[in-house]
Formats: sequence, structure tokens, C-alpha cells
Amino acid sequence: MRPDEGVDEPVDRLLVVVALPAAAVAALREHLAEHVEDGFDALICTGAKGAPLRSGSLGRAVKWTKTVAPVGLAGFHFHDLHHTGNTLAAASGASTREPCTAWDTPPCAPP
Repeated sequence: MRPDEGVDEPVDRLLVVVALPAAAVAALREHLAEHVEDGFDALICTGAKGAPLRSGSLGRAVKWTKTVAPVGLAGFHFHDLHHTGNTLAAASGASTREPCTAWDTPPCAPP
């Protein structure tokens, strides 16, 4: 699934291709169909009032602390997933520069 499928105008944003397991693709398609408005600029995930999720509201919106504690991840922060993704990318053969360049993450963001 491409985020620009069905969009007639040119897309000038960075397109990042992410491999997902089939179960995740199915769940994402279901979420998009049930909760996301039509249009390329639609928000994929919002808070209870439809506003964009921000770093300060994400944890409350998804009940992060209560969700991760029962699986032995107390103290695991949402941002830690970023590091996990970079570690998995490196383990699969990506250079250390590739993940941070793709996500424009300092200190190895392009000059």
C-alpha cells in the first residue's frame, strides 16, 4: 500500500517504504478504513477529540504505561521503539548511517 495511491496530484513529500508483516498490513488497512478520513493529508492517528497526537498526549491516548508493564517492559518509552527499529535495521545489514538518514535523525542527518 502506498500513501499516494489514488492521488492525482504530485506528491512532494519524502516517501519512506516500510516492510510490515501481513497481520500488521491487515490491521493498518482496517484502521484506515474505520478511523481515517479520505485524503492524502488525513491524520492516521488522533487523540480522543480528533486532534493530532503529540509527544505529551500519545502516552495517555494509548495508555502506554498500562500497556507495556504487563509484558515486562515497565519503563520502556515510546521513543525507545525508534532505537529498536534502528538496531533491527543494523542487524539486518543496513549501515549505521542508513536508518538515521532515512528518519533524518541527528547527529547523522544530511548536512
